[in-house]
Amino acid sequence: MIRKAVWVLVSSGLLLGLLHLILTLPIYGRLSLEALWFAGSGLAVVCCALMNSASTGSLAKLASCSMVWSSMVSISVVIVFILCFLLFHWHCL
Repeated sequence: MIRKAVWVLVSSGLLLGLLHLILTLPIYGRLSLEALWFAGSGLAVVCCALMNSASTGSLAKLASCSMVWSSMVSISVVIVFILCFLLFHWHCL
């Protein structure tokens, strides 16, 4: 059950990160500082997802609690970054 939940979270993290990277140029139109920050955030989401997928190895079976906590922490960090990004852009509009 936990492995399936982690797989779903890793897959959604990878998809959201790749979507974030793919949408950088259509949203910003050119490479600016804001576009690089946006792309860097997408890359961070992909890295968090890959770290979570690496934690599902054989050692993680012994420490499934740490696997769940690492997934929750990285997803929380991603959510905080997304909220900060949205609040910053709404404030600047």
